[in-house]
Amino acid sequence: MHGTVCGARRRANLPRGFAQDSSQSPWEQFVKSAVVFCILGSLLSAAVGCSSREARELWVIPAGYVGWLRLDYSVGTAAPLTIEGGRYIIRFSPSGRVLTSSANKPRADRNEYRIVGPDGTKRLDFSGRYPIDGYAVQSAYSFGQGTLGGGWRTAEAECVFIGTRADFQRNGRNCAAWRLDLTSPPNAHQ
Repeated sequence: MHGTVCGARRRANLPRGFAQDSSQSPWEQFVKSAVVFCILGSLLSAAVGCSSREARELWVIPAGYVGWLRLDYSVGTAAPLTIEGGRYIIRFSPSGRVLTSSANKPRADRNEYRIVGPDGTKRLDFSGRYPIDGYAVQSAYSFGQGTLGGGWRTAEAECVFIGTRADFQRNGRNCAAWRLDLTSPPNAHQ
């Protein structure tokens, strides 16, 4: 008797512990399995995305500051950034530079930039691709990459210029060349 074992019908080649649902056609079972697979894949993808440590940033800048700001990531001897409300908080002093042991892969256009002074806080406009009139974020970029466990990519540093369009056009400094032993970015033409 083909397909029977001791008088019982043999189940299809299913892993141990799985029962065949005879009320569904093989096509229906395939579709059901595909849907479950897609849902599990989406949940896994979301979990990996949430654990990537990519976080928005709030840059807190002293009132009246004009020039380049630089945030250096993954500096082993520096303190980690504070996280409030799901975003990193970066508080700048008049020096314009912050070192952190935290890693991030920032998108400057997703960050928030605020000036803090005696009159409270004010959100700065972000210029985007070209400098704009008024006191704003005139330029922002991240550069350099390192790899952390699992192949996650992180920025080495992030540079942001704060001021007016005229301030930006005459600044002549190279934020990317700002070494740790310098108190400000070097001239771009050195």
